[in-house]
This record gives sequence, C-alpha cells and structure tokens, in this order.
Amino acid sequence: MIRFNLFTKTFLLILLIIVFFSALIYTFSVPLIKETVYEIEENAGKTILDNVYELVHKISMDLEAYRESAYAAHKRELRNIIEIVESYINDVRADVKSGRLSEKEAKKSILDKLRTFKYGRNDYIWVSDYNSVLISHPDPRLYGRDFSGIRDVRGNLIVPPMVEIARRRGDGFYSYWWRRLGEKEPIEKLSYFKLLPQWKWVVGTGVYVDDIKKEVARRKKKAIEELRGILRHIRIGKTGYMFIFDSKMNMIIHPNRNIEGKNISSLLDPVTGKPIGEELKHAATQKDNKLIYRWDKPSDPGNYIYKKISWVRYFRNLDWYIASSVYLDELGKSAVILKRRILGTTLLILLLSVCLGYIFVRRLVNPLRKLSATALRVQKGDLTAKSDIRGNDEIGVLAGAFNNMIDRLRSHIENLDAKVRERTMELEDANRELKRIDETKSAFISTVSHELRTPLTSVLGFANIIKKRLEEVIFPVIDDGEARVSRAASQVRQNLDIIISEGERLTNLINDVLDIAKIEAGRVEWKDEDVDIAEVFRRAAVTTSSLFQSKGLYLEGEVEGGGLIVRGDRDRMIQVVTNLLSNAVKFTDGGGTITYRIRRNAGYVRSEVEDTGNGIPSDMLERVFEKFRQVGDTLTDRPKGTGLGLPICREIINHHGGRIWAESKEGGGSRFIFELPLKAAGQGGHTEIQREVLLTSIDNHIKGRAQGETVLIVDDDVSIRVLLSQYLQEKGYRAVEAVDGKDAIGKTRAMMPDLILLDIMMPDLSGYDVLRVLKNDDTTREIPVIVISALENRDKGLMLGAADYITKPVDEERLFDSIQRVMNEGQRNNRCRVMIIDRDRESCREIAEAMKGRNFEVIQSCCDTEDIRKGLEATPDIILVDMGLVEDGYINEICREDSIRDLMIKSKILYIVKGSEGNVEDTDSR
Repeated sequence: MIRFNLFTKTFLLILLIIVFFSALIYTFSVPLIKETVYEIEENAGKTILDNVYELVHKISMDLEAYRESAYAAHKRELRNIIEIVESYINDVRADVKSGRLSEKEAKKSILDKLRTFKYGRNDYIWVSDYNSVLISHPDPRLYGRDFSGIRDVRGNLIVPPMVEIARRRGDGFYSYWWRRLGEKEPIEKLSYFKLLPQWKWVVGTGVYVDDIKKEVARRKKKAIEELRGILRHIRIGKTGYMFIFDSKMNMIIHPNRNIEGKNISSLLDPVTGKPIGEELKHAATQKDNKLIYRWDKPSDPGNYIYKKISWVRYFRNLDWYIASSVYLDELGKSAVILKRRILGTTLLILLLSVCLGYIFVRRLVNPLRKLSATALRVQKGDLTAKSDIRGNDEIGVLAGAFNNMIDRLRSHIENLDAKVRERTMELEDANRELKRIDETKSAFISTVSHELRTPLTSVLGFANIIKKRLEEVIFPVIDDGEARVSRAASQVRQNLDIIISEGERLTNLINDVLDIAKIEAGRVEWKDEDVDIAEVFRRAAVTTSSLFQSKGLYLEGEVEGGGLIVRGDRDRMIQVVTNLLSNAVKFTDGGGTITYRIRRNAGYVRSEVEDTGNGIPSDMLERVFEKFRQVGDTLTDRPKGTGLGLPICREIINHHGGRIWAESKEGGGSRFIFELPLKAAGQGGHTEIQREVLLTSIDNHIKGRAQGETVLIVDDDVSIRVLLSQYLQEKGYRAVEAVDGKDAIGKTRAMMPDLILLDIMMPDLSGYDVLRVLKNDDTTREIPVIVISALENRDKGLMLGAADYITKPVDEERLFDSIQRVMNEGQRNNRCRVMIIDRDRESCREIAEAMKGRNFEVIQSCCDTEDIRKGLEATPDIILVDMGLVEDGYINEICREDSIRDLMIKSKILYIVKGSEGNVEDTDSR
C-alpha cells in the first residue's frame, strides 16, 4: 500500500479544495457577470442617449427664446427710429409756428430729408397721406405713386391697411411682402408706422423678416457646432458613438466626416435591403427605441456580418432623430475580459497557493492590493494619487513605473486642452482660406469665360467675314499678271489664315483651362445617353481632318464587330478622342500614319490611338497625365499646347468608370489606350434604323423656308451684334438689334420676331431674366430663343425655355445649323405629316416613335392596300417606304390602281428607307 506523508495529503487536499471551489465559482458567477455587465453597458448607452436628448431640448428652447427676443428687439428699434423721425418733424413744426418757415417749405424740407435717410441694411423711412399715396420714398419710381390698389405677391394690400390702422389706433405693426432696395425678389417685411394727424401723414419704416431668420439660423448653426463638439467626445463601449439626422435623411452630426453633412437615404441595410435611415426612424417609434442590424467594421470593410445596436429618439421641434450606435460584441466585451481575468486569477491563486503557501501569497497580495487601490483612485480622476510601495523587487519596480505613468498622464491631460484649441483654430483658419480660394476660383472662371470668349467671338467672326469677302469680291478681280499686287494678295490671304488659325488655337487653350477648372470644381453638367464608340471616332476624325491634311498624315481605323455601345456623355467622349488624335498629329512627322482600333475586351470597349512619332520616355508615361506636363524640355523645345489635354481626357474617362493609360517606346511611336464599360446591346429581330440620319434627311427637305424672316439680336457688346447681323443678312434674314434686356423685351413685343439670339451677361436685366419674362407672356411664349453666351450653363438656359444654347466664340456653321433646326421644328409643328409603309410592325413602330418625338404627325400602314389608300387620302407631306417593298415589286403592284397612284403623286416627297444594312436612302420617286 502506498503511503502519503502529511505534506502530500495536505497538498492534495488543498489542491482539490481550490480546484473544486474555483470551478464552482467560475461555473455560476461568469454567466451572471456577463449578463449583468451587458445590462449595465446597455443602460449606459440609453442614459447617454437620454442626456443628449435633454441637451437638444434645451438647445431648442434657447433658440425659440432667442427668436422671440430678436423680434422684440427689432420692434423696439423700429419704434425708436420713428420716434426720432417724429421728434425731427416736431422741431420743424416749431420753426413753422415761430414763423421762420412756411408750412409748405417745412413739408418739402421734411420729405426731402426723409427720402435720403438710410440706416441698417439699406433700410429707409416712407411717408403716406390718408389716400395711400406715397409722398416720400427713396425709390424715385415709387415716390408720388398711389398705393391704394397695389398688392404684394400674396394678394394683400400694402399701404391702405397701415393707413387705416394708424388713423384708428395711432400706430401699429403690419407684415407684407416687399423688395429690399437694390434687390429683385420680394421677401416678408415687418413695418412699424405712426399717425401724424397735424399734417395728415402716416410715417413708417420696417425690417425684413429674413434678417431675423438669418440671426436665428446663425444661432442654430453655432448651437449645432457646440453640440457636435460634445458628441464627438462621447464613446459607448470602445467605438460606439452618437449621431443626429433629420427626417429627410440629412446627417447633421456624425463622427465620420465622410457621412456628416451628406444624405444617407441611399445607405441600405445589407440584410433587409431597406434604407437604414428608414429603419432607424421606425425604431424611434418603438417602445424600446432599439434597432439591431448587421454592419461592417473599420477593420473589416465590406464584410457586413457584425451585429450593431442603435437606440433612437425623435425630437419633433427640430425634426431631429438622435441616435447612438455600438457593436454588440463591444457591449459584452467587458464581460469577456472579466471572464478571462477570473480564470487567470483562479489559476494564479492555485499556482501560488501550491508553490509558495499562505505566507508568500499574503506577502504578494498585500502590495498588489495597495497598488490596485491607487489605480482605482486614478480611475476615478484623482491624478494626485501615489503608490507608497518601495522595494527592488518586481512589485516595487511596477509601483515606481505606475507613479511615473500617473505624472506623465497628468502632464499630458493638462496640455491636451490647449493643444486641441490651438489645432481647432488652425483648422478653422485653413477652412476659411480654402473657401475663399474656391470662391475666387469660381469668380475667375466666370470672368475668364466672358471677358476672353466674347472678344474672341468678334475677332474670329470678323476675320472669317473679311476672308470670305476678299475671296468672293476682291481677289477674283486682282490682276494676277502684276507680281506686286499678286504677292500682296497672297500675303493678305496668308495673314488672315494665321489670324484665324491662332484665334482658334487660343480658343482651344482657353477651353482646356476652363474645362479642367470646372471638372476639378465639380461644376461639369454630364449627359447620360447611349454612345456608339465607333461613331465617336468617326466624328472626331472629321473634326481633325484638316490637321491630318496640313501635315500630310494618314488615318487608318480598325473596328472589330458592331454594337460597341457605352453609356455616357457623347460630346465629352468626342472631346477625348479629338484630343488623342490631335496629340498624335502634333508628335508625328509628315507622311506618317496614325491608327485607331476599337474592340471588345471582357465587358469593356477598348479603344487605342497609335502614332509613328518619336515616342515617350518610360519615366514620363504616367506623368503625361499630370496637369501642364509636356514631353521634352519646355525651355528648349517649342511647347505644343497647354499640357491640359491628357489630364482632361483622364478626368472624363474616370468619370465614366473607365481608365486610360499610355504605352510607348522611345523612337517607336506611342499608343494611348482607354477602356469604358460596355452596355449590353438590345435584343430584337428587326433591322435597326439610323434615326438621326433619317431625321436629318427629312429636315433637309423642309428647311430653307425661314429665308427673309426676322431675327432679333440681343447683346450689350456692339461688336457681337454687328458680327451676328452680318452673318444673318448674308443668309437672307432680316436682323434687328437690341442693346440690353429691357430693349429686347420692348422690341420683341412690338415686332414679334421669328427668332431671338440672346446673350446672358448684360446690365440691369440678364438673359435669364429676359427668358423668364418672354416665356411667361402669352404673346411671346412661342417665339424660339437661342442663347449665345460665354457662360457654360446649358441646363439652366434650356430649363427656362431656350430652344438651344451655344457657347462663345460662335462658330458660323454651328449657329446656322441651330437656327435651321429651330426654324424647321416650328414649321413641322404646324404642317408636316409623315406616312410610313413597312411590313415589319416593330420597325414601323420604332420609326413612328422617332417621328413623334420630333413632333411629326404620323400615319402607319403595314402593307394593307386599304390602309395605304386611307393614309394617302390624309394627304401626307412625306412617305417613308421599306426598300424591300420596292425591290420585290410590291409598290409597283399597288400603284397600278389609279386611285392609289394619283394619291401618291399628290404627295410632295417620297422617301425610300431601311436598306438591308439598316441605312437610310433619300430618293424622290418622281
């Protein structure tokens, strides 16, 4: 039998007792502690939310009190001003009584003085007689005007109610809508007035309610900033935070600056697919104000597997939703930590009890207990606490390090507030400077657009006119036999070509600078439409054809397959390709070849422009897309542009979700490549009709009817008016000029022109104001208006009713294309009737939709003889016939009937459309 000594028995007994009770305590205490800690953390989160809610309630009450005090202060100010005016009038009346002034002189002196009296933000004094006639007003247009029947924008009388109240009560306040001096739009105004019965006058002044509202808004903004500073220091758990948004999903306060100030309606719950903002708003209506959902973590973005909990309360007065948010695992993290510490402590006690015994444990625990007490004092905010443990052992070293840590912590906290304030002031100063720079940049863009593009329009326009007149009138009659005259004529022709070429080059440089500035400022108005990349390259090739001819270069194109359609802005994509082709021409020697290739590439359209120039050094391939970056030495090499073309290309391609890069080998040419996401081609069994070609072909048949019609030119720049007049008179139009907006409105109503060419930036009334007036007048609403301006704000012009928007400098061909299209549309609206004969019902429907979209009256027929006869009896202006019906003899067959043949002959035009490749042919059948 094995015998155990006392030490062994005691050791085993103590070991069993410690293990048993440790396991028992761990089993029963840890789950309870975990649940309790979770509830404590959850209650802490709710308490923080309630405290913030009360703080917001206090802010709301303060704002309301401030608004009421602001109204009261302004009313007192108005009373004081009128009392001063009344005192002045009484002094003058004393002069009348003393005989120093006659009553007539006194009245004139008072009224003249009050008309020039101003205070505040251009505020003034007015005087009315009992008949509501203003006998004193700073605006000469209102002085002496009868206001007895004049009402404000809401239909309320303005002066009569104040006169009636003053005569009945002596004084009072009255609210109405009126324009501030020097401004155009009416705003609400609160006036105080008082009766002066001696001379039967009512004297008054007022304050615009907008001023009071702005004061309250500034106070509210300041309160939000203060609240934002408070909430950013609040933490729930480890990373939990507070945030506030309104019912329109605008995030007012949030610790994430990428979300703060944005609209969160597009943020979706990854599980339910519903907007997370709507779910938070719904939680505010629940009893527990709680929402549990899944979200990602900053440390694991895009992985929406982590549970979060938010408590939400709604504050109605400010229309705010106040919410807190924390990850669920953080609420229970304290319990997990505590659980681990309990287990560790148990094992430590077990190990120490077994190895060192009671005395050693007691000796070890006592210093630790003292250090723990000191730590608790520090945790409660007592940074003066010190550990009195001394010794060279580990506990003594720990106590010394702990004391040093407390000293450093106290020093850091004392300096932290001062540093935070200093950094905050620096950030605010930097933010103000950035805003000022942005405003300066916007003003610069607007000024450059107008001040450079307007004179360029005159220079290029008159240069082209001079060249045209010389070519048509002067040069043909010059005697070529006289060498001196012939040489002079040649020099004049070359000089004009240089002026036009350099003017166009300057225009392109200005456009590049403005384009990159607008793109970076986010002010570009992007279109979204289907774009055929092959067609984009064809258009760009036509645009740059003169460049190829001037250097003797060849352009080759390779297009693999069809249906290379993307979504985006067609004009901007043409700009990209034009820039790439122009660059290739610049860096390719005469006689070389430039090649473009288009093909599909894994869901993208891949486009390449390759030249045979000298190539680009490898270290410059990425840098060529930097602003103002040019290949070569800018001091010794002649600059070839502004260095903005490729950066603009990159910005446009990036906006469309694509990418652009360059490949090159020095001495072996360069290749510029860009890829854009491919749009899936539409399905359908019928042949696709080239709608734009069809519509253009029809326009060519009905244009030319506008000759001799009247065009009103509206521009404050006399050179632009003269230029446009010469353009129009040469084409047979009658040109009439208007020098500003007021002149334009008067001449439009008097002459009723057929078309108006309108500038935007003019004194007094801008072009936008003129558009509003004309489009709100029944007599002038239908007159088409084409805007010609240096400002690039096409959407606003079209929204106000313009038929087209052209940016200066004006291209003559572009101008007359627009005039012809606008004139043709007006004529089509009145007369043009189109008949479609096609056996393919889907094709017939597609063409009909295109016609109706351009306001044609459409008659459809699907090859039934009776349908064709009925359609022809409606006397169409144009007949569209499927080519296949001609080729198989069907049209000749039905024309054997005399009634159908006679009706077809009565039609003005017969088109044959939709060949085997979907192209359009324009044929007069007669």
